[in-house]
Amino acid sequence: MNIRWVITTLLCIVGCGEEHEHGDHDHGTHDAGASVDCTSTNEVSAFEIGAIFSSDDGRYSARVDAAMPETLGVGDNTWTMILRDGAGEPVLGATFDLEPTMPEHGHGTTPALFLGVESNDVAGAYEFGPFELSMAGLWRLSFSVREGEGSSATMSAEYCLDDAR
Repeated sequence: MNIRWVITTLLCIVGCGEEHEHGDHDHGTHDAGASVDCTSTNEVSAFEIGAIFSSDDGRYSARVDAAMPETLGVGDNTWTMILRDGAGEPVLGATFDLEPTMPEHGHGTTPALFLGVESNDVAGAYEFGPFELSMAGLWRLSFSVREGEGSSATMSAEYCLDDAR
């Protein structure tokens, strides 16, 4: 058994398993269908197929080409993304990974990192998932891209999820 998985699981259970206060935020349990307040950030995005992520340095962009289910929500999610370089050309053979985290709660998912699996059918297409977003609240989806031995570039967006899909 992977010790990292065991430690991450235990930390999540201890950190989010019961209702308690942490200063300016509440990890508490959520009633099904209850609305979630994600007003602590001004950068919350509305999820849609076709959404474009751009790297901080402008070297890459990635477009959500497909999602299953079509709405991002609590539970399993699978995305296909098209990765392009700064000139708009498909990027092949890159290391392209996803790290979903809850910045207000200080935890992410298990596993913590999802490696994009490159498609043989569509140039620059990478599939992520399924990745499970375990609870309602503010989620940051951070992507990292690296080609060969070069430095990595990052891109991210934040989404507010409630319990309902």
